[in-house]
Amino acid sequence: MKIITRAVGAMVALAAIPLTALPAQAVPSGHGCQRGFDLVSVDYVLSQATPGFESAIQAEDVNDDDLLCFKLLPSAVPLFEPTFLYYDNTKPI
Repeated sequence: MKIITRAVGAMVALAAIPLTALPAQAVPSGHGCQRGFDLVSVDYVLSQATPGFESAIQAEDVNDDDLLCFKLLPSAVPLFEPTFLYYDNTKPI
């Protein structure tokens, strides 16, 4: 259920996105954002999310650094408008 909530939250969360993201960065431990993802604040992801998914998005920030990896999917993905993916920047890359 948690994965579905995250996926739906990620997909629902894309409203109109004026991306002002920080460049993706990896920390020396080999963690960070994969190619194609931007390092953004949790607040930025929340600003794109449909109401009701706030706690799922905040829970993804495992290391409490207020940063998540974020990727806007093409509009051809017919799930939600806009559709995006996100994950914590502590996932190994």
